[in-house]
Amino acid sequence: MKVDLQNLPGLYLLSLETCVSCGNCLVECPTYKASNERIHIPGARMKGIMQAYRKARLAPEFVNESFGRMIWECTLCGYCQEACPFDIRTNPIYLAVRSALYKACLVPEQTLKLAKILKESHNILGKPNDKRIAWFEFRSRKNSRLIKKLGVDSAPNYCELRIEDIVREKAETIYFVGCNSSFFMGLSGIPDAMVRILHHAGIEFTLLAEDEWCCGYPLLLSGDLEGFREAAKHNIEVIRRRGAKRVVFTCAGCYKVFKYYYARIADLNLDFDVLHSTQLISQLYREGKLKKINGATKVTYHDPCDIGRHGNIYEEPRAVIKMSGYSLVEMDKHCEESACCGGGGLLKSTSPELSSEIASERVAQAIKTKAEILSSGCPSCIITLKEAVQSSNSKLKVLDIVEIVALSHGLIPRQ
Repeated sequence: MKVDLQNLPGLYLLSLETCVSCGNCLVECPTYKASNERIHIPGARMKGIMQAYRKARLAPEFVNESFGRMIWECTLCGYCQEACPFDIRTNPIYLAVRSALYKACLVPEQTLKLAKILKESHNILGKPNDKRIAWFEFRSRKNSRLIKKLGVDSAPNYCELRIEDIVREKAETIYFVGCNSSFFMGLSGIPDAMVRILHHAGIEFTLLAEDEWCCGYPLLLSGDLEGFREAAKHNIEVIRRRGAKRVVFTCAGCYKVFKYYYARIADLNLDFDVLHSTQLISQLYREGKLKKINGATKVTYHDPCDIGRHGNIYEEPRAVIKMSGYSLVEMDKHCEESACCGGGGLLKSTSPELSSEIASERVAQAIKTKAEILSSGCPSCIITLKEAVQSSNSKLKVLDIVEIVALSHGLIPRQ
């Protein structure tokens, strides 16, 4: 098994040499704060990669357990990149090293298994891909039960939707649901809320249904670049066939991959706009297609790393929360300094205990605000934060931002 680090771009090698171990990156590094282990310090990781590069020139088989943990036990949250005084682009370097390890078959077993399942089934759960809209009927039944139980006042603007209302042959707007929200029924409220917001605002849209494949982000994180490129090419082709002018995402990871990595890594040109749900919804408020609401329920917002530090989307989610009738209370760590939820970088599969420890810290920060609702704009964050809230025995509700928008407009029943 050979680890080929000799093809790292010269700019990456320069960055590795530039690191002076100043320590700025470790102050808020989520993995280091949770473990207090030196191998989780970003600066130590950079030095470890440089040492591996030098040794690989003499011994291509060089790799050890410590080095493997350095690379895989990371959420890729980007805080080290944000904090670095030399502006070292850490994430591209980490992804390049993961790719080298994948080619050498030196990938954690659970990560390799996930990549295999994804390529075979085109989703992260290994379920039949034609079940991508099973959430729709599940949620419709649940909504009906709740309205029958709570009365029509629980959702005054609720209307029954049909499959043909959300899946069309052609549409200028496509809602790309993503794997998590499509297959985890505990997250089915997210796509349900999003389609109802679009319908309520008079936007003609379509889902890709079974034609939607995983965006490929888990493959990229696993180091499988060829698998990632295959997924990217498929998704772009089916979107073009629908005649789309814009694609909207409730998943921060899917948004990031389409916005940045499809062009950089898959070498694909996107001839349509890429929007996160909060960007589109804030636009709908400005255009008057959604009515601004007054209210006082306290909401605190967790910035997903993939649209926050990596996408600079900070203002739109906060504007949406306020225009939807909520009182925003910020956690101590927010916007550029937002703490990671612990669910990124495949850390939940490589080190679930470490991921949970990071999530618990973030939830503790949310509880401190005394908000009633903890919201975010990423299904992966929602899963991780919900689990941490349950472990804390807190009464804090965890809802995606599209869910709180739909609730404020009476589009879905309150629970």
